[in-house]
Parts: sequence; C-alpha cells; structure tokens
Amino acid sequence: MTEAEFLAEIVKICDEADPPIRWVHLAAVRRERCPWLEGFPDLLLAGSQAICWRELKTGSTALTARQDDWLNMLEGAGQDADLWSERDLYDGSIRVELLALNGVAAAREPWIPEGASPDEAAHRRAVYGS
Repeated sequence: MTEAEFLAEIVKICDEADPPIRWVHLAAVRRERCPWLEGFPDLLLAGSQAICWRELKTGSTALTARQDDWLNMLEGAGQDADLWSERDLYDGSIRVELLALNGVAAAREPWIPEGASPDEAAHRRAVYGS
C-alpha cells in the first residue's frame, strides 16, 4: 500500500463519520516558506469532540528524528499526537480512534478492502481479529 492509498482509506473513514471528521493533509503545505515544517505530522484531524495529529508511515519507513521531535513536542503540550501505520488500518485501530474524535465508542473490526474475496476477508479477520 502506498502512502497515497493509505491516506485515501483514512479519508474514507473520515468522510463516512457522522458528522464527518475534518482533515488537513499538511504535506501539501509549501515547506520552503517555513523551516519548522520539516518533520511536522502529516495529518490534522478534527472531530466534534477532539482533535489529533498523525504521522503516516507505510512499509518499513521509520520516523525521522525531526518527526519524532514534533510528536514528542505536541504530546508534551497536551496534544494527541501519534504515528499510524498500515497495521493500524488493518486491525481497525484507526477507525476506532477517528470515531472517538466525535465521542463515538466503536468496536475494533479489521479493515477489509473493497472487492476483497471471501478468502481474503476471512484471512484478515483471522490475522487482525473479528
């Protein structure tokens, strides 16, 4: 899964929430105008009850020192700031965290991609929980 595909799946969850969760993909900001943007989290997400900051990682990419610094600084200032990887999408953690921004408690369910075969869906439920 590419980071663009990962972001698209997160956006689907945001758009389907009631009310929709507002999101800003900060990677689109022109970085050369502000030197402090290096390492800044990818997403700002705002629900009706809370906001959070998330850095997105796919594959085996690790946090850079600047990304880690930003997440620590935001957390130190009382913000909800963390890293999301594909595993968090697959096991349903992202959906639970996003819905919580609207004050909704949701059960964790594995993510099943659109068009998944019954065998793939069963495999994902076995690996990531039901």
